[in-house]
This record gives sequence, C-alpha cells and structure tokens, in this order.
Amino acid sequence: MTFEQLESFLAAGRYDTFFDAAESLHITQSTLSKHIRKLEQELGLPLFDRSKRSASLTAAGRTLYEEAQTLCSQYRRTLSRMQEFKTSSRKSLRLGTLPVLSQYGLTKILKDFSSLHEEVRLIIEEKEEQELMSGLLQGQFDLIIARDLFLDKSRLSFYPLANDRLVAVLPEDHALTAFPSLSIEELAREPLILMHPYTSIYRLCLSIFQDAGIRPQIIRTARMESILSAVAFHEGISLFAEENFNLFRHDSVVSVPLSPSPALPIGVAARREKKLSPAAAEFLKFVRISSVSSNSWRVNS
Repeated sequence: MTFEQLESFLAAGRYDTFFDAAESLHITQSTLSKHIRKLEQELGLPLFDRSKRSASLTAAGRTLYEEAQTLCSQYRRTLSRMQEFKTSSRKSLRLGTLPVLSQYGLTKILKDFSSLHEEVRLIIEEKEEQELMSGLLQGQFDLIIARDLFLDKSRLSFYPLANDRLVAVLPEDHALTAFPSLSIEELAREPLILMHPYTSIYRLCLSIFQDAGIRPQIIRTARMESILSAVAFHEGISLFAEENFNLFRHDSVVSVPLSPSPALPIGVAARREKKLSPAAAEFLKFVRISSVSSNSWRVNS
C-alpha cells in the first residue's frame, strides 16, 4: 500500500467516474485503475462494486475511504513540515551587524538584496561587537557586519566593504580646530570622553595612546549621543570613526582628522571552518560588488 495508491483511491471515491478522478490527479485512467487494482489485491478485498453502470464503494471501501483521508492528510502535513525545515535551512540568512548600516550606505544595499532575492529570508539583528563575535562562532549568525579591529583572523574570514578613519571630536571654538590634522601627542593633555570599553573604537584608542607612550586622561565613557553633548559643553574631547560623527553631527562640535590615522575597515566576517550556505555566498557576492561603487569615496587617501 502506497500513498500514491491511496490518493488514487480517494479521488475515485470522490468523483462519479474513474475518468474524472484521473483528470483531477493529472494521470491517465488506466494508471488510476492500476493503482486501485493493486490496492485491492494487497488487501484481498473489493473496494468498488463494479456490477452497476457507475462503480460505487463497497462496505470495506467506505471504511478504507475514511481511514485513507486521515492517513493522506497526515502524510501531506508531515511533508509540508519537513519542507519548512529544508527551506529554512537553505534560504534563511541570519545576519548580525553593528548599528552602522546607515553611515556606510549598507541599508540600501541590504534592501536591494532582499528585493532581488525574494527566496532568501534575511534576518537582521543589531548587536555590539562581543555579542556579534560569540554569536557568529556559536552559530547564531551566518555572517556578521563588523569592524576588523581585534577580530580573530585565525578563526574568521573578513571581506571589507567600506573604510573609515579616526577623527578628533572637539568643541567648535577649541584651539586645536585651527589645525588641518592632529597627532595623538597633541591630544595627550586633553580630557577624553570615549565610547564604552566594550567597543573596538575604545580599544583602538587605548592602543594608539599606548603605542605613543602616553597615558590618556579618560574622564568617562558614554554613548555617542551623550559624548557629543558633553563635548559641546566643553567637558572634554573625543575620538570617533569619522562616518559615525557625520551621522550624529552636532551643531557646536567639529571633527579634525587624526594623523597618522589607522584605517577602520568595516565588512562581512564569516567562520573559516564552516562552508557558506548558498544564501550566504550569494549575499556576500552581492554586497561586495554593490559596495565597491557606493563606498569607494570613503577610502582614505
């Protein structure tokens, strides 16, 4: 007994003739009749009374009809649920990202990808860097968008999408705004309000001061919006990625490039030991091509 035979039997029970039943299943009448005969042979029972002009279900046929409806319904439901697992694993793309999509022109790129690849369910979660790293390594994310600073390159592959640079953020009337660029030594005596210690920008700032043999005067850490307000009121100065500053620009605050300034690439990271899914590979290809033209002006000279 197969589900194909049961489906043929159910169709024959629903329609007046075997011809109409076969048409509903898009098979020939002889194929449908063959399925039913095999079913009757296996059961050793006639399922249709063929003594009349129109075949009708026997008592055994009526009982099987009720049972077969339940069996076939459960079978189709099971197939559907299995297909959901297959589809979700093949076409869902879980993307973790820093909250930087707007400043690097990535929001439109992600939207364009979703429009072009409607078969891919793109799931985006904004997280801080440590959560992104652990999420990627533990399989919570297929890919992450992050800065390459302090990424474990032995375990991760990194594909740059855009570049940035570090700038000093100062009150507009600060004496240092007269210079076209500033060295880290010129900031040595300035009170600093930096981003939170869990950010790569904070760790980068500390490493720059350490490499210069300077102990920075960090008076506190805060979120970007709070830092800009504090700088505007002359509480201190800060160091930001330039595109972050441009996005959250404050009327009374200006930026001056740091020189020399370390490059701040941002891009897609993936686990080295795990093969990319078809959806992840297509996404990576798409965003890398799309970012070349849209972000080329960001690369530092």
